[in-house]
Amino acid sequence: MKRSIPGLLYLLLLILFAGCNKKELDEFYGRPSNLAPPIYDQLQANGYTSMLAVIDKAGYKDILGKAGYWTLFAPTNEAFQAYAELKGLSSINDIDKKTAETIVRYNTLYNSYRKDNISTFESPEKILEPGLSFRKKSTYYDFVYEEDGKKYLGTNSNGNYNEADNNNKYVPFFTDALFAATNITLEDYKTFFPNATFSGFNVVDASVTQSDIVAQNGMIHAVDKVLLPPVNIMEYLSSKPEYSEFKKILEQDAVLTTNYKLQTRYKAISGSDDTVFVKRYANMSFSPNNENFLSTGSSDAQANFWSAMIPTNEHVIAYKEYLLKDWGPELSPAMRRHFIDSHLWNRALWPSALTTTANAKAEEITFDPSKVLETKMLSNGNFYGIDAIQEANVFRTVYSKPYLNRNYLLQVRGLDRNLRNKIIEPLDKFGLIMQSDEQLLEAGYTFNEAINNYSWRNPATGATIVDNNARNQFLRLIHMSVIDNSFANITDLSGKGVLKGSKGESEVEEYLIYDNNKIWASGNIETNTPLTITKTEQTVNGPVFTVSGVLAYGTKRLGTRIQELAAAKPSLYGYFFDFLSKSTLWNSNGSIAGVSQGVKYTVLIPTNQAIMEAVKRGELPGNKITGIPTTTRSANLAEQAEINRFILYHFVDKETVAPDGDPFKQGQMSTVYDDPANPESPDTYIRIETTPNAMVVTDNLGNTASLVLSGSNNLADRALIHSIDRILLYTN
Repeated sequence: MKRSIPGLLYLLLLILFAGCNKKELDEFYGRPSNLAPPIYDQLQANGYTSMLAVIDKAGYKDILGKAGYWTLFAPTNEAFQAYAELKGLSSINDIDKKTAETIVRYNTLYNSYRKDNISTFESPEKILEPGLSFRKKSTYYDFVYEEDGKKYLGTNSNGNYNEADNNNKYVPFFTDALFAATNITLEDYKTFFPNATFSGFNVVDASVTQSDIVAQNGMIHAVDKVLLPPVNIMEYLSSKPEYSEFKKILEQDAVLTTNYKLQTRYKAISGSDDTVFVKRYANMSFSPNNENFLSTGSSDAQANFWSAMIPTNEHVIAYKEYLLKDWGPELSPAMRRHFIDSHLWNRALWPSALTTTANAKAEEITFDPSKVLETKMLSNGNFYGIDAIQEANVFRTVYSKPYLNRNYLLQVRGLDRNLRNKIIEPLDKFGLIMQSDEQLLEAGYTFNEAINNYSWRNPATGATIVDNNARNQFLRLIHMSVIDNSFANITDLSGKGVLKGSKGESEVEEYLIYDNNKIWASGNIETNTPLTITKTEQTVNGPVFTVSGVLAYGTKRLGTRIQELAAAKPSLYGYFFDFLSKSTLWNSNGSIAGVSQGVKYTVLIPTNQAIMEAVKRGELPGNKITGIPTTTRSANLAEQAEINRFILYHFVDKETVAPDGDPFKQGQMSTVYDDPANPESPDTYIRIETTPNAMVVTDNLGNTASLVLSGSNNLADRALIHSIDRILLYTN
């Protein structure tokens, strides 16, 4: 083919132009004379011959000898000599290719870091925080391994497997800046690496002997030890038979999945068609074979990692037997989660903070730190082998007794709704009344799991209620069974007194009474069916009582209960009920105008003697000589209003107060009486102060009345009725 004359002239001119400008082009695009050589060449220039030999054997000369952005921790020649002697090698030339690759890849970090910025952490918000990071991502990662005849790959997340992530190992380092900026101490470091000498900049247990050797493609830090990648928590567990019982429990929550791209990659590398399973551990705070601590993707730095405290086999076996005593034969999935997570920390647990760093269940350690047998800093967390059990709160508080007993599933379901998190706090004091499935079924309560529905069948009438009404009725009993023991500090119910139940969803607590190991709720009073305590067990935050029946709440109106008390204890309640029953407030069905069914009340009823003394003082109608009151309804409207005021001023509105010293039920309280002339007047209040077995009530005029304990603590529907030794006055 012939070229045209113009084309040949153009080509000639282009060659001439290029030749004329070669010098200028070289000066502009050529390698700057002051640019440091690549990492490989710098190692040569600085005499790191052993590291060069390992790089050559590993096949990484090309990577480290060209452009890039790396940090290399380069062991000195002396470090390699010590390594060869430790491994029984005649020289470093005896290091095999796979080991050489491992050394190079683990000692090479992505990105270039100087000593003064290697501890900098980039937050997810792209904020640089100096001194917080103590781990950086290496180029090393494990691949497929075999166990029990199957091929596995560790997960790279706590959830779904990320195909773009190789689950790289991270390299820990410790600097003066890290110790200054965090709560990590030099003593913490020395606990894990007792033979290390801290130089101000250490990598794992190696000292940096020369830092910040600048290279064209990154940074070199010389170290005095050959560093190899440590195993992760799961790998360490698998290698230690003394922790095999814990591992067995872990493996029950192993989840195996397959991945097409991973399978294809494995076949290309190995030529094998064996199935590769990605293995992660579900239903726990983290997968102990995952190298990525909450990776944000913002940088390759980590400011934290996980931790584990693992008990030896003998403790796991003994504790499992205890947990299964009333459950058996195997832990439920929920129990496994609690057991496992109680031994895991989703943050770094340092020796200096063993007793103050909460675990994955937000619980602090339950054993003496002297029980720590060994400490290891592994690739994804700190490991502590312990000669003890880290007890989950669900296994040691009042909640534990029904939770670990298969006969109490229904009560546990009720407790789980909104009480569990409260009653598993070991520093908060409670008591618990156990009510078995059999007892609740006999009382008419059932739960249909298929339709997630409660029902209650009245044992007396056969009438059945379902859904929310049955659920609320059931939960009311559950809340009554949880006793507030924060101020009572009871350990048993052999004496006599009153118990405060816990608030339910409607924020109304109810009271129980006890006498010589028998318990009554308001409904048990109405049916005269007390619960007998058959067993008392102590837990870390209070006693648990096994009883003979089920608590029941009252259904009678408050007026009806006062009427019954007047008949049973006329000297204490007779005259007051006469005033009430003959007032315009009274209805024949037992209801009282201004008093609502199902609302909290405290009724303070003056004794007959107190009313007679008031009559003599002219404070109530009657014979001032004998004190006998006139309780018949007056035709005078003003006098009727005075009697109504007298009655309603003795009802504490929307509060139930017992003589128990409850610190939250002291001081000024509203009565049911409203002054028609001034409805917002605070003068309709009274003041109540209580101590165990005593109560003093002060009225608007400063008069004080004391509790008559022998006639008090009478239960009604969400109410308590007490006897007092003086009437309360609103005005003269």
